[in-house]
Amino acid sequence: HLLGRLDDLQGRRSHQLVVSCFVYVLNGTGPFQLNYEVADVLALPVSRLLDPIHWTEVHYQAWGGMVFPGINLGEGDERVIWGLTYRFLERFFTLLGYTLPTS
Repeated sequence: HLLGRLDDLQGRRSHQLVVSCFVYVLNGTGPFQLNYEVADVLALPVSRLLDPIHWTEVHYQAWGGMVFPGINLGEGDERVIWGLTYRFLERFFTLLGYTLPTS
């Protein structure tokens, strides 16, 4: 069920890139059919995203050593949510009254 649409975001490197985000409530966890625009689907408890123990920083050397906030997936998964995905989560949680580290 569609909950709504978050405000569009522009890419930091290319302001020509505009990304839209739609928020849904899903019944169940899949299976999902991915298309060419979706690399992966993550099913995580919201509590993990809001727990400061999982908050981290991403040091991106390709852009002159810029530092971005991120969220470790944890439990043996080395991946980090950051970039546009993080910025959308930040906006979503702000609407709900929660705060993530500022991007």
